Amino acid sequence: MNKNKKVIAFYLPQFHTFKENNEWWGDGYTEWNNVKNATPLFSGHLQPRIPLEGYYDLSTVKDIQNQALLAKKHNIHGFCFYHYWFEGKLLMNKPAELLLSNLDININFCFSWANHNFHNKVQYKQRILLLEQTYGGKDDWINHFDYLLTFFKDDRYIKVNNKPMLILYDSKNIPNLLEMMSFFNSRALASGFSGIHFVNTLKDYLDVDVSSKFDFAAQVEYQPYFSNYYNILKSKFYDLRRIFYKDFLKKPLLLDTKKVWKNIVRSTPKNKIDTYIGAYTGWDTSPRWGSRSIIHINGNLECFAKNFEYQINRNASNLGEFVFITAWNEWGEGAYLEPDQSNKYAYLETVKSIMDIHKG
Repeated sequence: MNKNKKVIAFYLPQFHTFKENNEWWGDGYTEWNNVKNATPLFSGHLQPRIPLEGYYDLSTVKDIQNQALLAKKHNIHGFCFYHYWFEGKLLMNKPAELLLSNLDININFCFSWANHNFHNKVQYKQRILLLEQTYGGKDDWINHFDYLLTFFKDDRYIKVNNKPMLILYDSKNIPNLLEMMSFFNSRALASGFSGIHFVNTLKDYLDVDVSSKFDFAAQVEYQPYFSNYYNILKSKFYDLRRIFYKDFLKKPLLLDTKKVWKNIVRSTPKNKIDTYIGAYTGWDTSPRWGSRSIIHINGNLECFAKNFEYQINRNASNLGEFVFITAWNEWGEGAYLEPDQSNKYAYLETVKSIMDIHKG
């Protein structure tokens, strides 16, 4: 058994007000609006999900501190903040900046550059483009690196062999990717690091090829998404079902959690790239999508515990030291470790107990 695995949870820094959300959705809007307004779509459907410790505000240092204390107490090694950079424009950057400026918040962290467009997802067929992900050239690379460098220098920022870990969410859409990575590496070397530990996000089978073709040190499974798209046939079958339910039936697509986990544990690619395997707590996008959502059913604590422990105990030459959980606080997608009124602290306590045994 690999005794060195560490748990990192993906972290959504959306739970605070900011100018763009006020413009797009109305004053005071945060992700909590969707979470609070969710309704059950069928018998036994648990909605709305209510956080046990209240609806926090990530523009408040105290609330970020509370999250860090809770995570560390339950053997979460760190948070992976989604980082939004649109050719110099930042979104949802306040929580990470508050963490950076408050050294007493004891949590490790890293960034995943979530380089994707923002849409009005309420309208599925005629979605409105709210903010397009654009890419600049070398001048933008300089500005982007300089912004990230202030975080890289923090002792809490996660590094591998003196290389700050930077995850790219949608690598295949970044123009001049190899040149950008080379530039970042050279700037990191000049800043006293040994380079950048670039990690590619696996969302579908095409991303597996990207990991191999470009200079990635590792790849991370974004689960449960990757479990549906890790090969061509499965991708096409899943997309047909998804479109049929969303566009024609206008009903949620229900997937059995136990079957999803079977796909997760066999989806790890064999492309000889170090792989950070994935795990997830649940999936229910109805707070965002309503009746056109995807909902994983028949999941429970026992199912999570069994499969999370399996992932932690997996040992192979291509598996890296980290296991990524989706997610710490994706309440709008039903993927969260944080305690709710239904399960209390059970999921966090399960992670803690498994990692206590794992650390021996």
